[in-house]
Amino acid sequence: GATLLAGIMALWLSAPQMVARPTLFALALASATIWTVRRPSTRGRLLAILIPLQVAWTNIHPTFLLGPALAALAALELALGSRPQPGARASEVRLSRRKDLLVVAAGMLAASLANPFGLRAHLQAMRQFVRPSDGWLLEWVSPYASLFDPGWMGALPTLVLGLIALGFVLHRQRLPWFESVLGVVSAFLIVWTPQHVEWCALLALPFLALSTHALLGGIERFLPDTARRFVRPASTGAGLAALAVSTCALTTSAYYRDSGSGSRFGW
Repeated sequence: GATLLAGIMALWLSAPQMVARPTLFALALASATIWTVRRPSTRGRLLAILIPLQVAWTNIHPTFLLGPALAALAALELALGSRPQPGARASEVRLSRRKDLLVVAAGMLAASLANPFGLRAHLQAMRQFVRPSDGWLLEWVSPYASLFDPGWMGALPTLVLGLIALGFVLHRQRLPWFESVLGVVSAFLIVWTPQHVEWCALLALPFLALSTHALLGGIERFLPDTARRFVRPASTGAGLAALAVSTCALTTSAYYRDSGSGSRFGW
C-alpha cells in the first residue's frame, strides 16, 4: 500500500511533463539504471547491462551524466553509508562490490563518448542543468505549459517535500544512504526549478515509498489495537482507487485534454 501510494504521487507530480518527448525514454533508462545498481550482480553482468543503456541514454537525452553518477553513488554508499558487518568475508564482498561499481561508473562515463558530438554533448548537458530554461528550446515544450495544469496539482510539490521531510523524522531504523541522497537531491530540484518535476518524481520515488511506510507505521502506533489492523488494508484500498482514477484519466485522454496538452488523443 505504501509503495503504491508513493508511486501514484510520483506519477501525478510528473504528469505535467509526461508529453511525447525524448525524456520518456530517458526516464525508462534511468529507472533501469537505478534498479540495476541496487541489485547484487557481477562486474561482467553490470557492464553488459549498463554500458548499452548508457550509450542509448547519451544519444537520447542530455541527462545522460546521471547514469555514471548513480553507479558512483552506489559505490560511495558502500564506502560511507553502510553499517560495517562483522567478518572478513563480508568486508571482502563489500570491497569487491564497491570496486565493481566504480569500474562500471568509469565505463559508463567512457561509453557516453559514443555520440556524434563527443565532449560537446557533455558540455551541453552540464549547461542545460545549470540553465534549465534551455531545455524548453531543445524539446519544444512551452515554458507556460504548467499554467494549464489543474489547480490541485500545484500543491503536489509541497506535499512531496513534506513527505520527504517526514521520512527523515519518522523512520525509526537506519536510513538507506542511496535512497536518502536521491530524496535530498529531488527535494533540491523541486525547490530550485519546476522544470525538472519528472526527474524529481523518479529520484524521490524510493524515498517516498520509505516515507509513506514510516508515516503509516506512525499512524498505527497512535491507534488502538482494534483499529491498527485496518491501516494497511485501507492504504492499499486508497492506492488501488487512486490507481484506477489515474488510469482512467490518462487512458481516456481526460487529463491531457483538460490541460491543453499537445499529447492528447481522441476527441
